[in-house]
Amino acid sequence: MKKYVIDIKQGEFYNAGFKAKIDIDDILSKNEFETLFLKINTANNMKDRIKNSISAYKQLKKVLKQIENDSVLIFQYPIDLISNKYARKIKKFSKKKNIKTICIIHDINALHNINKLASIYYKNMKMEIKFFDKFDFLISHNDSMSKYLIEQGINKNKITNLEIFDYIINDIPKIDIDKRNKIIIAGNLSEWKSGYIYLQEELKNNYYNIELFGVEYTRESSEFVKYNGKFKSDELPLHINFGFGLIWDGQSIDKISGLFGEYLRYNNPHKFSLYMATGIPVIVWKESALASFVEKNKVGYTVNSLYELEDIFKKMTKEEYEILVNNVKKIQNKVINGEYILTAVEKVLEKI
Repeated sequence: MKKYVIDIKQGEFYNAGFKAKIDIDDILSKNEFETLFLKINTANNMKDRIKNSISAYKQLKKVLKQIENDSVLIFQYPIDLISNKYARKIKKFSKKKNIKTICIIHDINALHNINKLASIYYKNMKMEIKFFDKFDFLISHNDSMSKYLIEQGINKNKITNLEIFDYIINDIPKIDIDKRNKIIIAGNLSEWKSGYIYLQEELKNNYYNIELFGVEYTRESSEFVKYNGKFKSDELPLHINFGFGLIWDGQSIDKISGLFGEYLRYNNPHKFSLYMATGIPVIVWKESALASFVEKNKVGYTVNSLYELEDIFKKMTKEEYEILVNNVKKIQNKVINGEYILTAVEKVLEKI
């Protein structure tokens, strides 16, 4: 049985911004999957986007013709250009050639709209569910996301949980135990997405301080909040080898708020995998989809408010931190070797 994975290669944008998909391509290609790319140009305007969409669709038809009968085909979602039209084409060819299709879900756009006008949400939800339903199997992030899919009409037998994303790195950093009293925040630091970052001075105390890594930070560093700039995804672990990685979002420090914050109820942020690959424990929202994973594997703390951080660091000992780091090492070994996606795919293949 031949196995394939289809992905988009978009000029210079096939880089760190797509690391989760790139890692899956690399992991699967080393495990008997052939990667087939749809190559498109960088889009600077709507006209370019339309051209790219037409080009990608033509390439998709050619690529599908190359796939052997009785094969397995994996598709990674979302891709900006890909619409229901592409899923229909994949389903038509797969039925004709007896191909089993698997869709790996990285993001569900409709879930970003859960507090917007119901009509907009329903339109987005309906469109994505139709897309997902054209695949034989889906790989979802976790139980919370899978429950959502089932509530929207997806057959539960189609769905397999990933647990967390893998994160491939070449150099494993040594954890600096002496710098344990620090909070790491990595990723998009823009005020419109992560407004809570700009309120951190309200948390100022003598027990920990905050280190920022990423793009679009618009303030100056202070004694309590230090901005360290941005680094490539494969270099970043060497710079964040201490303290705790924070998974938080929205516009508030005392609660989760806003569309991005609420999305944590369903999503496995890729930065969580970054922290696990680095080897540092984490702090996550107690109501997030990741909370059960953190508590089960004892790789950090869960909180309802960032005001709880002071008490955590006030009481935490060096020995307690070392125990957490040792627990993370077990997950780290799986993440950097691609075990989570390989396990999920293997579970799907067992159903075929």
